[in-house]
Amino acid sequence: MRRSTCIFLLLIVNAAVIPAQNSRAASARSYVTRGNTWLSKGELDRAIADYELAISSDPSFYGAFYNRGVARERKGDIAAALSDYNKTIELNPLFVNAYLNRGIALFEQGDLKAALSDFDRGIQLDPREAKAYCNRGTVRQRVGDTDGALVDYTEAIRLDRGNDRAWGNRCGLHYLKHDYATALSDCNQALLLNPKNDVALGNRGMVRKAKGDAAGAIADFDEALRLNPSATEVYRSRGVAYLLLDQEKPHTSGGQLKPEME
Repeated sequence: MRRSTCIFLLLIVNAAVIPAQNSRAASARSYVTRGNTWLSKGELDRAIADYELAISSDPSFYGAFYNRGVARERKGDIAAALSDYNKTIELNPLFVNAYLNRGIALFEQGDLKAALSDFDRGIQLDPREAKAYCNRGTVRQRVGDTDGALVDYTEAIRLDRGNDRAWGNRCGLHYLKHDYATALSDCNQALLLNPKNDVALGNRGMVRKAKGDAAGAIADFDEALRLNPSATEVYRSRGVAYLLLDQEKPHTSGGQLKPEME
């Protein structure tokens, strides 16, 4: 089974929705708005520079710290992103996205216990956030709580039936439970929603291989690797599928068979 991935980096704060209380606050919001434009274009350093100007103008504006954390996380500077999310929560302890994104950063650092705690808190603050359940399911699956992960993926799907990652990850759990019919249905739904979901392709390949469809499994593994060439576990699974396919073919030596005595 492909290792699950359901980690969503949540949206940035739109400064326009937060009223400015004075001229310095208004200036900070202008910098955040410009930073958001840079961020949308992938200009991470310019975005971070504008968020820092916003923080200098208004150190109480939690949205500037949060958005800088998003930009830093996208750059791969997880430690700095964590610092920004910590400050965001200090300034606004009820801001759900800060807990959810901090949970992602902690997950990426390998601190699964702390990540789980943040996702729990996010769900407590907003029980309707489908991505939070999907992310918590990923952590639960990683620590071996497959039953808890299954519950979370199912709730994520109930809240958002367009969540292809939750469908693809739940497919993998049904595969582990040898419920191949349900697994295949879940993976098919994930790929209907997003044909580029490489985890769903890998998981469907595993299901097809288990059902004896080696050719179908290889086709799924091929596409999964085209989308994500670094998925080493898929190479191993494809190798097994090639062996199974080879066993299904008739073998001859290319010459006349030697007669055997009875």
